[in-house]
Amino acid sequence: METDHGTAVESTGLATDDEYEFGHYVEARPEVEQLRSDGRHDELEDLLRWCIELAEAEQLVVEDLANFGDLPAVFYTDLARLYRDANRYEDEVAVLERYVSTQERLGAPVESEVEAQYHRAQKRVAEWIRQ
Repeated sequence: METDHGTAVESTGLATDDEYEFGHYVEARPEVEQLRSDGRHDELEDLLRWCIELAEAEQLVVEDLANFGDLPAVFYTDLARLYRDANRYEDEVAVLERYVSTQERLGAPVESEVEAQYHRAQKRVAEWIRQ
């Protein structure tokens, strides 16, 4: 089975809860760690993208209720690291940019560590393009 390696910001459509057997995306953390440990990168990418899609969909509902909570930055940074390790620098930037822009759009604070990682990734892409 071939995995779609499109850019990180492309929506895969709203994932449904029955794609994975988790009651909530935060319950996927142990599976994320296991997939990383096993080197199952395609499956890890799919799971992280699923978590991000659900987290963003959840925040849109919460935003409508005027009760916004922060996006779980760890899924974005994990996916960014996966992309960086695979030399997919543009995808790394795209997923970090997705986090930053979504937080800003929702009026939520952007974690300084993620923002710093985003700027480092942008520099990496600029250097990579110049080569």
